[in-house]
Amino acid sequence: MPLRGRDGGGEPTTQNSRRDHAAEQGDHRRRAQRHGETVGPHEPCGHDTEAHGERRDRPEGENRVPDRRMRGDTANGAGLSDHSRTLRRHCFDRHPAFGPAWTAPPRACFMVRSAGPALAGSDMRVTITGANGFIGRALAGRLRDHGHTVGGVDLHADAAAGVVAGDIGQDGDWQDRVAGSDLIIHAAAVVSNAVGRHGQWRVNVAGTRRVVDAAARGRVTRFVHLSSIRAFSDVHFPDGVTEDHAVRPDGNPYVDTKIAGEQVVLQAHAAGQIAVTIVRPGDVYGPGSRPWTVLPVQLIKKNLFLLPAGGHGIFSPVYLDDLVDGLLLAADNPAAAGQVFTLAGGVGVPCREFFGHYYRMLGKRGPLCAPTGIAVAVAAAAARATALAGGTTEINAISMRYFTRTGTYSIDKARRMLGYEPAVDLAAGMARTEQWLRAQRLVP
Repeated sequence: MPLRGRDGGGEPTTQNSRRDHAAEQGDHRRRAQRHGETVGPHEPCGHDTEAHGERRDRPEGENRVPDRRMRGDTANGAGLSDHSRTLRRHCFDRHPAFGPAWTAPPRACFMVRSAGPALAGSDMRVTITGANGFIGRALAGRLRDHGHTVGGVDLHADAAAGVVAGDIGQDGDWQDRVAGSDLIIHAAAVVSNAVGRHGQWRVNVAGTRRVVDAAARGRVTRFVHLSSIRAFSDVHFPDGVTEDHAVRPDGNPYVDTKIAGEQVVLQAHAAGQIAVTIVRPGDVYGPGSRPWTVLPVQLIKKNLFLLPAGGHGIFSPVYLDDLVDGLLLAADNPAAAGQVFTLAGGVGVPCREFFGHYYRMLGKRGPLCAPTGIAVAVAAAAARATALAGGTTEINAISMRYFTRTGTYSIDKARRMLGYEPAVDLAAGMARTEQWLRAQRLVP
């Protein structure tokens, strides 16, 4: 893979930026006043104080993951200051002081802060790829609640939701929907451990390139790309890993194509085509989540769910609403341009604890656990049998190895720069998820 810079990118600077900054302040103020906005004092974006807390580490020399919670960071960062009022699309405009290549706006650019962590102010045009997915729908709902015009692209159209049909793996009319937006949130992806390399490359890499190119041609000024914590690899990363840790291809098509997809958007940012922020979500669960809610429940009901490593592998859950909060904070903050953020729940829990909630909801004992070697062999045999029958399954060796992780992920950078703070702990998130599962009649 091509070499990557620290945090996947940096904040370009020029010799002219300080000299022209005072003039730019006046420009932003006059443009905001023309739109009837309240103009408040300038302040730095994303540099707030943090209070340091403790982190619980494994005892030295311990060779398995302890059956207890692990923290993914060392900070309880304070939110952004309340008097920061207004972010307009002016903050995302190409900055004339920086010449022809795009760079991040000055740190004194206005930033909106509403009662909730979402974009506010006047109507913005937002396009979401993968708009029919559970993350896309949650994002669209939140944005509409704040008065924005939201459309999207997905394999199937939804006229009521402003979603047009389109396959980002090939050129099409969907590219016209991207043009003219103020913000693109790119959530479309093949998320699977069962799809082969070609199928994942077509969407996760080549498709991402098409979305970026369509956005650049349409003069879109802001692009938020959903990657994955799996860019760190599935198992070869340190506990509390931060965004400046090197990504690691490991032969898994999903891991490798998510890394390559990041490279595509970072290339576009470095070339001055568009301002990009990369977000790496943790293990997203909650209403509508297929990988970490619907599918596990279905497998548990059929007695087909098995955990390796005795269930002691670490899971890094983040509730859907917390992820949406973080995504909108990342889109809201000009200082996030060129940056990579991990958005997880800030803690790791043993897999048997996380999935044990679904067993409880179903009135079953479990989870069923086994040594890693046995679990991997069983899953591999199941995958081969399914393939011989002409099907695919997420029960395979890759999935088993994912459940053997020994660490979790730091969210300290998102706390510090974005004011991100997960609000829904596992108990509350599972209670909400259980209500949804019962409403969908997925649990009795």
